[in-house]
Amino acid sequence: MNLVGLELNDSALAAVGDRGLLFSEPGYAIERDGIAVFGDAARKFLRLSPRRIASRYWEALAEQALPRPLGGCRTEADLVHAHLQRLWEQAGGEADGAVLAVPGHWTVAQLGLLLGIAQEQAINVRGLVDLAVAATRQEYVGGLLLHLDISLHHATVSRMGQQGKVTVEDRYVIAGAGVERLERVCVELIARQFVDASRFDPLLEAETEQYLYDHLPRWLAGLNDRNRLSLAVPYRGNEFSATLDRAALLDALGRACEPV
Repeated sequence: MNLVGLELNDSALAAVGDRGLLFSEPGYAIERDGIAVFGDAARKFLRLSPRRIASRYWEALAEQALPRPLGGCRTEADLVHAHLQRLWEQAGGEADGAVLAVPGHWTVAQLGLLLGIAQEQAINVRGLVDLAVAATRQEYVGGLLLHLDISLHHATVSRMGQQGKVTVEDRYVIAGAGVERLERVCVELIARQFVDASRFDPLLEAETEQYLYDHLPRWLAGLNDRNRLSLAVPYRGNEFSATLDRAALLDALGRACEPV
């Protein structure tokens, strides 16, 4: 049987098949020209239209009404339905079914709602597995095994049992310690470097703030193998420069991660 694995962490909704990683995208949605747009395409409007972006529908997974309809979707469950349909169209192909790796904080009622949504889309769900269990690939004899999962809006620490089979023995959810918070810490630090270098504050304009978010993944990758990185932001025909220090960034992120 040809199965696709879907990991439903809204910071990086991902699918894996026989060809490896098929896609990875965040759980964002926005309405554009009357149509719901999801993932990276929606993230491009994260700071341009922050009040129109939906980012908690995967976390909530409920039939609760949205503050305003979004592309024909009226509830959080409608958004999950539409986004899951789009994901399955990308990942399904010739697949006979799917195995879903799901957040451990979802309730039985939420899992039932998810299965109902999948059934409506003719997705043959062959299994559900806790994300922390799915990530545990071997036994660590004599060790304390913890799994850290970071979604858009919170972090989850799971203490894993390893007695013959892997289980979740305890779980702690830390609100406000998600990817959005960590990205904000990075962006605010970067903005301060521009203010210090030239008194130019990229957070004062939505377009330049969005520019920081769009380039953040590449800038962070650039700090993997160097201690300092030169940054540039274009603005109204000018280009402003600053330097990002790896140690300063790690210090800021370390303070943000203290609750974890």
